[in-house]
Amino acid sequence: MIAPNMATMLAFVGTDARVPADELQASLGWAVERTFNRLSLDACESTNDSVVALATGAGPEVDANALRAGLLEVCAGLATKIARDAEGATKLVRVSVTGARDEEHAVALGRAVAASDLWRAAVHGGDPNWGRVLAAVGSADRNLDLDAVSVSVGGEILFDRGEPVGVLAAAAAAMRDGEFRVELVLGQGHGSAEVLTADLSEEYVTLNAEVTT
Repeated sequence: MIAPNMATMLAFVGTDARVPADELQASLGWAVERTFNRLSLDACESTNDSVVALATGAGPEVDANALRAGLLEVCAGLATKIARDAEGATKLVRVSVTGARDEEHAVALGRAVAASDLWRAAVHGGDPNWGRVLAAVGSADRNLDLDAVSVSVGGEILFDRGEPVGVLAAAAAAMRDGEFRVELVLGQGHGSAEVLTADLSEEYVTLNAEVTT
């Protein structure tokens, strides 16, 4: 969970746009699905996360696409701040999946990597262990064709269509930054998604070992 609190996350988004309530609700749901719902720090759902959008109607009417784009930008910014400020987090990791069968498939594989304790521990130690990434993806897709998959860490391709490649030291150097990207290319279709996560640190373990005491 993001924090051991009965109101773990309450997000409020405001706009002066004149927009019907049903349209605002639909647009907010679309943006939340692609931002807050793609944030996985430990795969443990909290008790009552909520995102609320309020519209005063005091401003002009807005195009539906512009409304969605604005909500997406705001929600993405807030979700990123949650990942940066997570319990014990020292590094923000963006897990990017492309070439999946569809968007739902891409999200599932991204979440599998984001929730992997083995990979998150490797992230904390600055170890570009691409095998941990593939293991997580393989656990979510038993039919994964490794001959079509590539894995990059911090911009360095470390596994390409069945073969280890690249320079581990270069990837390790990128992992020393406070934020880096893991990219998976699957070669199965046109689905893509990005999932946010953070490293698994000693502080995270300590905080969650002492929640009630």
